[in-house]
Amino acid sequence: MLNKLQVKLKTLRPWTYKKVAIVTLAITLLFLVPLLMFYFTTNHSVSALNLNANLAVGQADLMSSPINASGSGTNPFGYDSQSGVVANGTHLFVSDLNNNRVLIYNTIPSVSSASADLVIGQSDMFAGNANQGATVSAFTLSGPRFIDTDGTKVFIADTNNNRVLIYNTIPVGNNVSADVVIGQPDMASSSANQGNASPSASTLNHPESVTFDQTTGKLLITDTGNNRILIFNTVPSISSASADLVIGQPDFVTPTLGAVSGQNLSSPSAARIIQSQLIIADTFNNRVLTFNPVPTTDYASASAVIGQFDIASSSANQGGAVAANTLSTPTDIIWDGTRLLVQDSGNNRILAFPSIPTTDNALADDAIGQINLTSSSIGTTSATLNNPQGELSFSGTTLFVGDSNNNRVLAFNNFGPSPTPTNTPTPTLTPTTTAVPPSSNTTPFVCTDTKPENPSGLTVSAGPTSTQLTLTWVTAASSSATDYSIVYSDNNTTAKWGVVSTGNVSTYTIRGLNANTTYYFWVNAINGCMPGDRVGPANLNGGSVSTTSTPSGITNNPTTGTSQLTSLTASGSAKLPPTGPSNLVKFGGLGLILMIFGGALLLVL
Repeated sequence: MLNKLQVKLKTLRPWTYKKVAIVTLAITLLFLVPLLMFYFTTNHSVSALNLNANLAVGQADLMSSPINASGSGTNPFGYDSQSGVVANGTHLFVSDLNNNRVLIYNTIPSVSSASADLVIGQSDMFAGNANQGATVSAFTLSGPRFIDTDGTKVFIADTNNNRVLIYNTIPVGNNVSADVVIGQPDMASSSANQGNASPSASTLNHPESVTFDQTTGKLLITDTGNNRILIFNTVPSISSASADLVIGQPDFVTPTLGAVSGQNLSSPSAARIIQSQLIIADTFNNRVLTFNPVPTTDYASASAVIGQFDIASSSANQGGAVAANTLSTPTDIIWDGTRLLVQDSGNNRILAFPSIPTTDNALADDAIGQINLTSSSIGTTSATLNNPQGELSFSGTTLFVGDSNNNRVLAFNNFGPSPTPTNTPTPTLTPTTTAVPPSSNTTPFVCTDTKPENPSGLTVSAGPTSTQLTLTWVTAASSSATDYSIVYSDNNTTAKWGVVSTGNVSTYTIRGLNANTTYYFWVNAINGCMPGDRVGPANLNGGSVSTTSTPSGITNNPTTGTSQLTSLTASGSAKLPPTGPSNLVKFGGLGLILMIFGGALLLVL
């Protein structure tokens, strides 16, 4: 009996080993291969579908969209159709289209209701007339759109004045004059193509964008009204300089539309050099063209088309429904370090492609502003867009999106890998004067106010309803404050939402708060033109709050201006989706161990 059992075991053991090895390898393939594919397709980047922005510069919070933040006149906080944004690691520049100005933030804003520090194109923060209500000059703007900087110089597409302005240094005061003009013979001219019937290498007609390429030193201008891209091999140092290259037209004197092809353009909005390729948002042809390599001769032909079935097609969404391979009036493109982002304005989204497509009609695999790749809805939330036509820009890993019709710039922190900035930041200088609201938009005023004294004793109490909290502070006896602003957040370091103006009060109720969330509040005094220091935070910690009465557990500290509340309930906010590497380490490592084990078993056999 024993001998028979030994014989059976000997005959079964090899098959058992083989089965174990085969099963192990099969499990490995099931686990490891999909995870590796997931790893390489995500490239460590954050998924963007339904992604929530962290703040909305130009609005009080992530749910608001009124013109000028308040629906009233021009001010330092809001925009009227934001149309351009660029960050250089230190400053943030925002072009405010209908207020005919560019705002400069001397530090990257960390709150939605941040106030700009300086203004280009207007005499002060409260003026908004085109060319300051007078004639065009070196210090006026009319309908500015895209902007750029090399870290020292600032470039502005002064669209309605048919020119591009160059400032040789980053402005440190309001209403500064440009140093160089492209597209016009002098600073006092503004006619399309300098008043001529045909363009030339030195004229412009409604330029939408200007882009400086750090790698090549080239300056690219989308000369939209002439259906072309002008390329300057170096940044012009004199006015009315001539371009070195033209893309989209057979020569410098042709402005008309040609048949849809790989050489012709229709009102292009943006052009960038990315990964040694020229990429153009060919807006009215509802497509993006790639040129590989960057052209060195006029009228070059594109290498591939994004958003269309082939190079000769131009219908919005390819004549059908929105999809992962369609576009409707794209207005900008940018590289996040691993992915190509295309601003698909007409579909209220930004598409992400895992690489720069080399073949026509490529599929995007991700999108900002929509819940999937087949929707195009409009919204005013932290995860939605409304006809984003403003510029795209990175500052480190923060992506800035110009959400034009919502009159705001959205900031998505920790978006994903992005190029390391190569520009040299300019030291931040604080001007000694700013401006007060003038009686007319054309009369300059100098601020004579001193910084108002800070409020004290900032405290917080519950109510008057369950989703509201009331802040109270003590105004300084000798304070010159005429207004107060509030910012608040769910962390004690980075404010996310805010109230631009409370008026000259000492108490204010914040509404629409969520439960199960700790909130922190800051308040600062403002006079006619000078903000005071931010005081806070006063904070609330989770629990349940009575609708009308102040619950127990509030501890106020007038010395530090903080307040802690041990109650408030409601739903929390959405979190960023997981990224690839953690799953790869967690499961890919297991798959590798299984593969080694299975291989060892096969070798034994």
